[in-house]
Amino acid sequence: MAGHILIADSVPTSRITMKVMLSAAYYDVAMASCADDVLTNAATSHPDLIIIDSDLGDTGAVGVCTRLKATDASRHIPIAVVGPDTTEHRIAALRAGADIYLIKPLDRVALLAHMRALVRVSDIASELKRRTQTALEMGFPTDTTPPVTPSHIVIASPYVDDAVKLRSSLRGLINSDVDVARYDKETHSIHTTRNADLVIISSDFRNLRDDLLLLSNIRAIKKTRHAAVMVLYPERKKIDAILALDIGANDIMPLNSDPDELALRIRTLIARKREADRLRDTIDHGMRLASVDPLTGLYNRRYAMPHLERLVHETTLTNVPLAVMLVDIDDFKSVNDTFGHAIGDTVLVEVARRIRDTLRPQDLVARIGGDEFLIAMPATTAQSAHAAAERIRNSVCTPPISTTGNRDLIGASISIGVAMSTQIAPNSVSVSGLIDIADTALYASKSDGRNQVTFGATAA
Repeated sequence: MAGHILIADSVPTSRITMKVMLSAAYYDVAMASCADDVLTNAATSHPDLIIIDSDLGDTGAVGVCTRLKATDASRHIPIAVVGPDTTEHRIAALRAGADIYLIKPLDRVALLAHMRALVRVSDIASELKRRTQTALEMGFPTDTTPPVTPSHIVIASPYVDDAVKLRSSLRGLINSDVDVARYDKETHSIHTTRNADLVIISSDFRNLRDDLLLLSNIRAIKKTRHAAVMVLYPERKKIDAILALDIGANDIMPLNSDPDELALRIRTLIARKREADRLRDTIDHGMRLASVDPLTGLYNRRYAMPHLERLVHETTLTNVPLAVMLVDIDDFKSVNDTFGHAIGDTVLVEVARRIRDTLRPQDLVARIGGDEFLIAMPATTAQSAHAAAERIRNSVCTPPISTTGNRDLIGASISIGVAMSTQIAPNSVSVSGLIDIADTALYASKSDGRNQVTFGATAA
């Protein structure tokens, strides 16, 4: 399934119509007809996304959003509100905590694109909760307090005058530092001197290829890689803007949108982005000493195994596929024997960095032995796992690893064994079972010549 979505609408025909639309896109859909049902479902089944009709119940979507955001079990769940095309309805829903407001009648293409983007957000929030819970169970303190420093917004546009005008319109509406990035029209990339919390792309979409290339480059640049992305578009280019959601944009809005609505959606995007930052930085110094490998900075076995147990438990409950990989550096002993252990450590650190940088924030990667790594990828199909494993393998192979100021280069490769939870009967999935399958597959990769990816015998 693409994700679990809860539909809340007091009109049966509307609920059913929405369910048919989402089920056709392979979402697992549940339905609720009142506010109490929404709260109960959110607390027990933990949907990836909640869609609420603006007229639900006595308090409408605004009241339901307020209650959801006030409850620990549901405050991280993304919310989409569906209603009439009025500024009053949109602003009220966004102020109450909705991530997005969709206008009736719904456009199927736009709806599904927004659903995919919001489910990606939900994956990050769910992983933050998992890691926090794992840390608490291990007896370590965690800090999920939002930062108080002003956020940083970067405006990217091929038209400097438009970017400056947008920056002026945002002043006084948001408590953020807003800069206009230098836009390179030759490479379709931007240059900024600070890490960005949000990048706003303001474009007329005259050249769709260039705009999408800019979005792709934003995800590749270190200072903007983890930033949320908002795309502003002309009304006539809505279809092109919708495509941007699947390329990596978090939200899209018309260029002539109400400034207050734009400010509210910007605040939501920044809050979600900083939540993702905390996912990467959630372990404090005390926990890091006990749960992180001091050489590579990856999690160690002590942390990884309880966390993997939690992932397996969730997979058993939801039947959402989980991929587990074992990774081994090829001929690592010869590196130590030939170059010494100091160079061997350099190779280990660089291989670990390349693996970590290739994975999603919600994926688990740990060093569990001398030159052996464990990777767990929740909500991942066999096809996606294979693509990810090949990306990891290629990232380690190229380029060679520099050991002494680029003068000495060492070629490295890895072998990978992959196990899928779908290889095991739903009620029998276990950590030991998955690791056994991955270990056997890893041995096959080694035996067949190294530097390759092998799936367990029954994987797709």
